[in-house]
Amino acid sequence: MDEKLRFVHLARSGRFTITELCHDFGISRKTGHKYLHRYEQDGVTGLHELSRCPLRYANLTDAVIEKLILADRRKHRTWGPKKLRDLLLKKHGIERPPSCSTIGAILKRNGMVKTVSTSGFISFEGKNYHVGEHFAGCQLGLHDTGKGLTELHYTNLLLGTLRYEVAKKGSIQYP
Repeated sequence: MDEKLRFVHLARSGRFTITELCHDFGISRKTGHKYLHRYEQDGVTGLHELSRCPLRYANLTDAVIEKLILADRRKHRTWGPKKLRDLLLKKHGIERPPSCSTIGAILKRNGMVKTVSTSGFISFEGKNYHVGEHFAGCQLGLHDTGKGLTELHYTNLLLGTLRYEVAKKGSIQYP
């Protein structure tokens, strides 16, 4: 800001050409003329940095549609983006609803999607085991049932896969 103001005062003094000043200040002539124009239009406040934030977002989902998506998700907590998109088409009559991936992003952005990390560990019978770790001849794994429950799998090669529900006990922990 101080450099811009100094540039403008030296340029207006008439002792130097714009080309010389731009060379000395390390800016282009176009930028130098821009500073002079802003100073003439707005004074010292015109020399402050302007926001680089875009004035509009081309693919932004309408706020009304986003509120409909969130309200429908609150009514139907187990519904995913596909069903919510169909609901927007049929019930609300929206001709061009957002894509399923956009609806999923909206739900995730608003904290309405629970993600299960496969890099976590499982607390089982008082001990912590990493997913994929072997214990007592079994391999541990997690499975999301899609109904808000997470199951612990422990696979024995001789007996097949057994399932043990751990979601109600709250024994799945994530780092």
